Order: sequence, then structure tokens, then C-alpha cells
Amino acid sequence: MRASEVMTGPVITVPPDMELKQAAGLLVEHAIGALPVVEDGNLVGIVSEADLVALEVAPDPAPTWRPSPTRPSIPAGWSPT
Repeated sequence: MRASEVMTGPVITVPPDMELKQAAGLLVEHAIGALPVVEDGNLVGIVSEADLVALEVAPDPAPTWRPSPTRPSIPAGWSPT
């Protein structure tokens, strides 16, 4: 068996500057697991479902507490980690 017998086509590609949410939408819309990333006609990478899942389960580097008009200062003992 050859790759051509099981591959998905036509190939759907994305540019390097596409928003990940839009790329994820293409994966779902076309029921595919990966998108070649193409720039100036050259393959520069691949975005896969696994790449997106890894981003979803990674800890958020931004602290979850944000000041607001009702909470203008950082609570004593608060830490972003």
C-alpha cells in the first residue's frame, strides 16, 4: 500500500500567520488531523491536532487574578503560581 492510497486531498494549507483558532476550525471542518504550513510556496511546518491539544492542557503563563475597580490592589499573599 502507498501513501497516495490513504492520503487526504486536495491538500488544505495555511500561512504561518494564521490564527490558531482559525486553523483549528479548518481541522474540524474538513475532518483532518494536520495542516501543512506554507509560505511563498514552501512547506515551513505542520500544525496538528496534537499541537493544539498540547496548548490547551499547558498551564496558562498569565496570572489569573486581575485588578478591577472593585479589587484595585493585589491581595496579601497572592502569587501568580
